[in-house]
Amino acid sequence: MIRRKPSGVEILLAERGADMDLDVESNLNVLNITFSLRNLSRKTDEMYYRITVYNDDPDSTVKNTKLNVDVPSSCKIYPGKNITVIETDNVSLNVTTTGNPPVYEYIWTHPNGSRLTANSRLTFTASRQDTGTYKVSVYNGVGDRSICKRHITVQFPSSCTIHPDATTVKETDKVSLNVTTTGNPPVYEYIWTHPNGSTLTADSTLTFTASRQDTGTYKVSVYNGFGDRSICTSNVTVQYPPVAVTSKLVIIENYQNGSINCSAPGEPEPTFSWTSTTTRTLLTKDNGRTVVLINATLEDTGNYTCTAKNSLGDSSSTSSVIVAYLVGCTISPDLPNVIVNESGSVTLTCVGKGQPPVNEFFWTYPNGTTHPGTSVLQYRASRTNIKIYHCLVRNSLGRSGNCTRKVTVHSIPVPSSCEIHPNTTTVKETDKVSLNVTTTGNPPVYEYIWTHPTGSRLTANSTLTFTASRQDTGTYKVSVYNGVGDPGICTSNVTAQCKLM
Repeated sequence: MIRRKPSGVEILLAERGADMDLDVESNLNVLNITFSLRNLSRKTDEMYYRITVYNDDPDSTVKNTKLNVDVPSSCKIYPGKNITVIETDNVSLNVTTTGNPPVYEYIWTHPNGSRLTANSRLTFTASRQDTGTYKVSVYNGVGDRSICKRHITVQFPSSCTIHPDATTVKETDKVSLNVTTTGNPPVYEYIWTHPNGSTLTADSTLTFTASRQDTGTYKVSVYNGFGDRSICTSNVTVQYPPVAVTSKLVIIENYQNGSINCSAPGEPEPTFSWTSTTTRTLLTKDNGRTVVLINATLEDTGNYTCTAKNSLGDSSSTSSVIVAYLVGCTISPDLPNVIVNESGSVTLTCVGKGQPPVNEFFWTYPNGTTHPGTSVLQYRASRTNIKIYHCLVRNSLGRSGNCTRKVTVHSIPVPSSCEIHPNTTTVKETDKVSLNVTTTGNPPVYEYIWTHPTGSRLTANSTLTFTASRQDTGTYKVSVYNGVGDPGICTSNVTAQCKLM
């Protein structure tokens, strides 16, 4: 209780006496009373107050009045801590407020600074642009505005873009491909793939020195641990001068169609031109890559040069074209049967035909043996009646042909003659004895008559064999005959040794 005299004013609030002031002014019959209360608390100080005014009269005037305490607004946002959501999730932020009078104004602000329309509850569907700190300003008309905040993290899968997404460089240039990514959380894994499918080592930037094998689409797979991987691409074109390539040798059959092809890898795509050492007007196809020869003849044999050219350079390659025809041969004298006399000279000439020209000759003799040689075969005729000679010819392409010639030898009749081997021999009784006779004569010997030392005839042809006995010692004779002149006779002495009795 506070009492102040002579005004006679009494306020009953003894426990807050230290926080109160009382000022009383009197003007004629009007009494002005000012009551001040410091350190207000709505909880403890908002109530009815009784003021008693008296003038030493027992009947004092009592007035009751209510004191309203105005309190500035304050707020809290729930959930009560920062939150993480997934893109497309529904988000709800609820604000609770205090203050007297109650809050009547809510101003929500997006992380990008734009205003949002809501009262005590803000709801929205999360998108990747919604990550950040949300603010709400509340106001009840007393004091300053109150601001509270809540941070929201919106997670979403990674995505990427390569810069440049397409580029053209020259061989040996430095190439740099940079990938920019989005995603929350941030991307932490990069997997680069070369156009040939191999894996490259790099993070957000891939650098390399360009070669012609590096043309193609580069891929990078990025990942932030959330959702699926994202893949983006960049097309790299590596320019380089052409390198012309043709077959070194092209074979076309006579009067057949043929072609000569030229390949020339290069970037940009090269143009093609042809020259040749022939007089033919060249016909091309496939944008100049191929020369076509229609009904090729020997006159088309020659060198054909392809030149490929682009903005970075040019290159040439030459093909040797051979128009080939069947390889064959003839043997002169060009007679079905070459007839010579015995001991006469025989000359056979093998004439090769073909394109490319024949450059190898092989002769096969009547005995079946084959011998490399020249186109001319010379020999002296022997008394064998008929001989067949074969000539095989071959050219640089390995193609071959063959021809034959029959040679008939007219022989001169010659009487038979002979010789026995051995012409003398000494053996022991019971040894095996073999006497061999060799003959000459034209025609050949056809009759052999052997005679024992005792004068008896023996049966044998060119070889006489027997087991020696002591009665076989002596001279053995053979008479040979070929039908010309007299028979030929030759001898061999055999001595058979025996033990004394």
